[in-house]
Formats: sequence, C-alpha cells, structure tokens
Amino acid sequence: MKHTLWLGFVIVLATLLASPVIAQPFTYQGFLKQNGQPVNGTRSMTFKLFTALTGGSQVGSTITQNVNVQNGLFTVELNFGAVWDGSDRYLEISVDGNTLSPRVKINPTPYASYAGTAFFSQRPWQTSGSSIFYNSGDVGIGTTSPRERLHVNGNIRLADDRSIFGLDQLVGFNDLRLYGDATGGPDVYIAPNGKVGIGTGSPSVRLSLGGDNADTKLALWDGGGTNLMGLGVGPAQFRLHLHNFSNRFSFLDAPNGNEIVTILGTGNVGIGTTSPSGRLHVSGGDAFFTNNNTTLQVLPGNLLGQSQTNAATLEIPGDGTIGVWDNMTVSGTLRAYGNLHVGGNTFTLGGGTDPNWRRVLARVEDAGGGSYVGYVETFGANGNSNTRLTWIAGYPNHGAVAVYDSNGTRKASIYVNDNGDGVLFTTTKSFREPDPDDPTRDIWYGCIEGPELAMYVRGTARLVNGRARIELPDHFRKLADEQGMTVQLTPRSAESRGLAAVRVSLEGIEVIELLNGRGNYEFDWEVKAVRKDHRDFRVYRPWDEVMTAGDDPAQVWEARLKSIEERKARQKEVNP
Repeated sequence: MKHTLWLGFVIVLATLLASPVIAQPFTYQGFLKQNGQPVNGTRSMTFKLFTALTGGSQVGSTITQNVNVQNGLFTVELNFGAVWDGSDRYLEISVDGNTLSPRVKINPTPYASYAGTAFFSQRPWQTSGSSIFYNSGDVGIGTTSPRERLHVNGNIRLADDRSIFGLDQLVGFNDLRLYGDATGGPDVYIAPNGKVGIGTGSPSVRLSLGGDNADTKLALWDGGGTNLMGLGVGPAQFRLHLHNFSNRFSFLDAPNGNEIVTILGTGNVGIGTTSPSGRLHVSGGDAFFTNNNTTLQVLPGNLLGQSQTNAATLEIPGDGTIGVWDNMTVSGTLRAYGNLHVGGNTFTLGGGTDPNWRRVLARVEDAGGGSYVGYVETFGANGNSNTRLTWIAGYPNHGAVAVYDSNGTRKASIYVNDNGDGVLFTTTKSFREPDPDDPTRDIWYGCIEGPELAMYVRGTARLVNGRARIELPDHFRKLADEQGMTVQLTPRSAESRGLAAVRVSLEGIEVIELLNGRGNYEFDWEVKAVRKDHRDFRVYRPWDEVMTAGDDPAQVWEARLKSIEERKARQKEVNP
C-alpha cells in the first residue's frame, strides 16, 4: 500500500477469465483509479508473479507494457511462461514505476482439473483481443445443470453495495427484483403472477406505483424539478399534473386532430374553444341535458359580473333566449334581466325540493276555441292562495286581480265585469297619508259607503236679495243621473230664515230664502246623484256570482264559511 498511497492509485479486479495453459498467455482485466477518479490515458505497467502475498519468490518473467486505460478499464494479455503447476500465485503490478499493494491472488480455479498437460486440453472460454466468449452449450452459475444460455441460481450482483437483480430458480415462475440503492426497495418488482410494482414490493394489480401519497407518481414529461406533466395521487384523490396555469389538457378527435375539449390549468373548461373565459365555455354548438331529473346548478357568488353574496347567474348576453319546453321548477333564485320564455303550460317557484311545495305558480290555460289565457298565483306559508292575477270565469278577455285571507277567501278584487265596467270591491276602503307633524305615524280615512253607485259635487254660493243659482260643473253633468238627484244647503248667516232648492236639474239649481227673505249672504251646497247606467245596482247577490278563473267552488265555499265564523267570533269579542 505504500506506493499506492503515494500516487493515489487503486486497482480493482473486475473479472478474471483466462485460458491457463503452461507457457500460454492469459487475459487480465482491471479497473484503475487515481484520487478516487477513473484513469484515462496510457500508463506504463509492470507485471510480476510471486509465490506469496508478501515476500516469496518471483516466478516467470517480468512483463512491462504501455497500457491504454479508458474510463479506468484496461485489458492486458500476460504470459509468464510455464508457471501454472496448481500452486498459489500472486500478481504484483507497478504503474509508472510505483508498486501497488497488496498483490492480487490468482486462484487456481481456472485450472481446477490440473493433471499435468491433460488439463489444458479443454478450453471452453476463448479470447479475442480484450473480449472473451463461449459458443457451445449453456452456462450455469450456482448450478451444475444449466437449462438456459445463462442460468443463475441465486442473485446477480453488479455493484458492491447491493444486489440489484433477484432471480429465483425457475425462470418464468418466480419474481424479479431491481434495487436502486443499498437500502429499501425493491424499486422495481415483478411478481410471479405477472403483477408489476414500481416503488412497492407487493403490487395488488397489474401495475402498481405504491401506496404512498406522492405528489407525482408518473411523469409523462419531465423537464426537471417541478417542470412536470403527469399523473399523481393525494389524500383520497387522483391527480393530473400540468406544468403551470398556462398549460392545458386537450382532447382531440384524432391523433394530431382537432382539439374539441380543453381544460386550462386555471380550471376553466372549453368545448369548441381552446381559450375558455369561464368555468364552462361552450362555443359553436348546443349543450343538451337529457334523461330524467337532470340538474344544471349555477353556484353563488356572481351576479352579472358583480360579486354578490348568495347570488347566482345564468347569463345569456345580447338578445339570447332561454327556452323551457316542459315544466321547470326553481328552488333557488331565478332572475331574468331580459326575455324569459317558457314554452310549457306551467312555471312554478318553491322553497323545497318537492315540486308540489310551490309558492308561485304561473301557467297558460286553454280558454277554448284555440285561445289561451295567462294566470299567476302566489301562495301563503300554509299553502292557501294569497293573490291571483287571472280573469273572470266565462270572460277570458276580462282581467281580474284577487287577494285572499289565510283561509283562501277572496277579500278584495279588481276585475272587469260582463258589461266591461271596472269593479273594485273590498271589505273596507281607506286612504292613508303620512302625518306631516309626526313621521312615526300615518293618517287613515275610511270611505263612506252606501247601497248605490253615487257621486257628489259641492261648493259655496251667495244669496243676492234672497235668491241664487248654482251651476253644476260639466264633468258632473256628463256622469250623473238626474233622476233621484238630491241637494243639501247650509246657510252661513245666523239671520237666515232658511233655504230651499225650488228647481233641481243638471242644468242648474234654483235656491231661495224661505219666508220671502231678502238676505245677502253665503251658503254651502252639496249635490248627490246616482251614476248614469247604474240605477240597477244590487245590494244582495249570489255568493258565487263573480268567480275568478282557477276557483274551485267547493274549496271556495268551505273557506267562505270558515271566514264568516271567524268574523262572528271577532265581533263577539268586541261586543260581548
């Protein structure tokens, strides 16, 4: 070792395969390092053969050669003469005049059948330059009966730190193991049943990449570091990896064909476009949702480009149309800022998943004769009608609005009757105004009611020498029925003897002071009259005379009786 340490040369025996014949050359292959690195170039080497590891006697001649070394490997042919008698031999090597230590023992195994010159009659291994070869029969290592060209019974070791091939006795019926380092593994494993494991020694399927949650299990493109595209797994997930957000997954209609579906690294999906601008972007075609109970869900967060809490948008720019050709039930929020056309007969909105749990109903009803009428109804929390936008039964062109109580009894309505007159009825009529002196309260006035459709006009006039004439305004004259018209007079003087309307007509009213009075003072007047064409106003009418479309008479009757009983109970509480 003394010379080896001085120059830092180390020689490692890699293979000793020879054709040992007395006075015949044999091939020696070695591996040469300097300072831990393989040597390249030509070196002067001297070879001597001794009878002992140290000391001993030299046998045969001294051989010096200029040897070409490439990547540490060199091959030389040595002939020491007739020195092979079965005794131990030790090879001493000097490189550039520096003797390497220790000597290398040349075992007598290559000529184990030594029996004089008869041993050298069998030469299975042949040499050709720096190569050795064997052309006849099978080779067995660890077995005396090889059944293949190379039959290894045991492991094959290609490195000093680990057996990287493991091959059992029966080729084709046992496993194959490959190791990448001295610990763990195997890194590649082929089980006897044909299942392959990479990173696992117990594959349960045809190809297993192991059970750990590595970020990337299989790279289809490896640009180094994090520049990967491939497959991976995570906790309870299967991953497809892109290099960065600008990359995309592409689905083609043929090899090197047209890109028909695109998924960007941002998560946007494009069908018919390679640059989707939203979570789902369909271009150049139709999107169909078929089969039973198909749901299209738009999640909250955006309303027409604006960030909104609990908002969702199904947005069709321009003059787009949403066509629904069957029943549509919306259990969330539906907002249409353009046209929304429903081709079916019914449109409902409800707060539950049950379509019957509706709270808004819009439908188109067949009025007969090829005519169709629109109908809108809202429902209260108890499921009874709250309001209806409908028409009068039997008159599909006469609109009606109805408002209902908790029992479903109509309490107020506006409609057009069979004469084409607009009718308003309620249980009470009032007007309301804010109190100008107290904004926390309102002022309510109830309307005066009576058993006729009447109208009035009033004013202030002046007596001159006990006489006056009242001219009625033209708008009153146009609408009032002169028959049954009444006049009320109120003098504004304590000296008045009383007033009388001596002539009453729509053309004017003559007023005089009683008892031939000649007073000169002001008085107030009020004229009331029934409206023209309404003399036949009826106070008592059948309960079902005016039914709105959609009314079920039996249900309406039950609700009516219940409301009457509740009203009687309230009146009894007020007037026990």
